[in-house]
Amino acid sequence: MRRFALCFLIFWSLTVGGVIAGQGAPQAKISVHKVNSKKETVAREKGINLSKEYLIGPSDVLEIIVWKEPDLSREVTVRPDGRITLPLIDDVMAAGLTPMALKKELEKRFAEYIDTPEVTVIVKSLASKRYYLIGEIARPGEYLLTKPTTVLQALAIGGGFSEWAKKDKVMVIRFENGSRKILHFNYEAAAKGKEINDFFLKADDIILVP
Repeated sequence: MRRFALCFLIFWSLTVGGVIAGQGAPQAKISVHKVNSKKETVAREKGINLSKEYLIGPSDVLEIIVWKEPDLSREVTVRPDGRITLPLIDDVMAAGLTPMALKKELEKRFAEYIDTPEVTVIVKSLASKRYYLIGEIARPGEYLLTKPTTVLQALAIGGGFSEWAKKDKVMVIRFENGSRKILHFNYEAAAKGKEINDFFLKADDIILVP
């Protein structure tokens, strides 16, 4: 009888006990995953979904979050000189950097004062990227380039053409590497489906409707 009881206890510990122990470990792992996912979700909801190639510019609004350091975290606007000011590290050049590059620079600078800083950079408002509509357009002026926008979309945002517009002679004036480039766009051909040469605008593009 004692031998039977001993064998039963050994069997129970190797089967039922093992299953219970196996169930415990994944729970801890899942919990960590949930925390990380929640943190990523919050960052996505608070900021703007940008590609990794986006370059920060003057007037952009950034939220700098230093993990577990609320006194160092704050919302800042990139100044005309391209810099931001933060506690402890003073001025930091932000213009021309991607959010990820700025994150690494801030972590490097904060590391002189706190242990293993973890920084999150969220672009909350894009104000540095703009394009311009001029000429025979319903609403000429300056517009924010807050998302990928084509010539057709920009013309629609501007309210369409005036009565005397030459729709087949729309031009996009673009400045690149110190030189000026003129790109032609034929709205009439595009509207008829003959020549849809639509393309995405870049920052500081000027759409001229003669």
